[in-house]
Amino acid sequence: MGKPAAKRVAGAVAAAAIVVAGTWGAGTLLRRLRQQRDGVGTIPLPVLPDAPDRARQRGPFSAQIGLFSLLAPGTGRIRVDVPWDDDWFFQDPRVYNPDLARACAALAFVAVSESYHFKSRGGDPADMENALAALGFTDCRTHSYQYRSRPVDEVLGALTDTVDVAAYAMARKDLAPRPGERPTTVLLVAVRGSYGSEWISNVKLPADLAEERAEQTEADLWTLEGVDHTGFERAAREILRDLVDYATGLRDRDVKLVLCGHSRGGSIANYVAGHVVRLARSPFSVCRRENVYCYTVAAPTVTSRPDAQGPAFRGIFNLCNPNDPVPRLPLFKWGYRRYGRDVLLPGYGDEGFDARFRAMASYFELTIGVPVPYRPSDRETVNRFVASLDERIPTRRAWSSPVNKLYFGARLLTLANPAQLFASHYESVYLSWLQTLRTDGLTFLPPGEPLR
Repeated sequence: MGKPAAKRVAGAVAAAAIVVAGTWGAGTLLRRLRQQRDGVGTIPLPVLPDAPDRARQRGPFSAQIGLFSLLAPGTGRIRVDVPWDDDWFFQDPRVYNPDLARACAALAFVAVSESYHFKSRGGDPADMENALAALGFTDCRTHSYQYRSRPVDEVLGALTDTVDVAAYAMARKDLAPRPGERPTTVLLVAVRGSYGSEWISNVKLPADLAEERAEQTEADLWTLEGVDHTGFERAAREILRDLVDYATGLRDRDVKLVLCGHSRGGSIANYVAGHVVRLARSPFSVCRRENVYCYTVAAPTVTSRPDAQGPAFRGIFNLCNPNDPVPRLPLFKWGYRRYGRDVLLPGYGDEGFDARFRAMASYFELTIGVPVPYRPSDRETVNRFVASLDERIPTRRAWSSPVNKLYFGARLLTLANPAQLFASHYESVYLSWLQTLRTDGLTFLPPGEPLR
């Protein structure tokens, strides 16, 4: 066979392979779409395992939980200690609780790890169910993971533009009653961070502020497009509705709500917490506004509402690493904020930073099994990056320009190695900081002050 003939044969084989692969891929996606529609083709929901009886335990205790970390060598499995104390929920949520912050950071990490159970079709441990059982929770609900964890589901999400969602876990813990008080139930919601095609939702912003929506009634709070980050707001609606439905069966109890999440999950948890506070005196009430305990980790900004950092939202704390570019986006200059208070972890140049960083790095390496991956001096790089965006892309409308989005990517690449820069964003980095800090070294930013 001559060379031209051989090339034609090779080309025909390649074309046939592409056709076969495309046909197989289309068939797989259509089959999965039917499964999603019919509610089949997924593993049964995990059941909470037998665990030490924590349901009525008073006073502090610690539970060791297992989870999966992409950074950990070998199997990727690690174990961390999670503190807990039911008495936290009889204390003022407006006072920062370092132990509750640690617990929320760990559970936000577990919310990501839970995906592997559904992705592996039950082959990996059900980390969320195991963790919550160890803390005394019951009625754990992880149904939202069923069609949001496998690669085929993520491809379908991108193709059908159904990426404005999030997987989340919800559970309850009925606390031992106190004399003369109503029975108390802690509702916990842990929201998974960015996963698969949900990344597309992270950049969905409204072009205009839509000032006319600023005076909405409480009944209109389900539809806030134009005021909030579109992708986060749409994902949060599902959780809000689920919470409202769940709380209708708890009208005879005093409900305390705990919300947590990392990155995208943190922003969604922040949004939910903010609107639970707003809904507290409406027919959609979940709990009293003074019963909201929210700790987010590495959350991007989520809302343009001018009162988002007001007194009503003081039970919401947002942990941010000064090295991490993600909590700086969308830009403060565009009018975006988080509900509640921003809390800065120790940063390069702060007094006492070196000793605190060594303690954090030691915990990280002991727990994860590799050296801590980020460089503290990158804080200066992040500041330059944000300053350049402020100058080039000063408004949300400017962000809608494809040219400016290209500038964003190019500027990021020219400032630093993105993989190195975003290492400060990892769940394991935040958890290691919080496991080695109390309140020393933290900076509680006043309302209206951007991260620096």
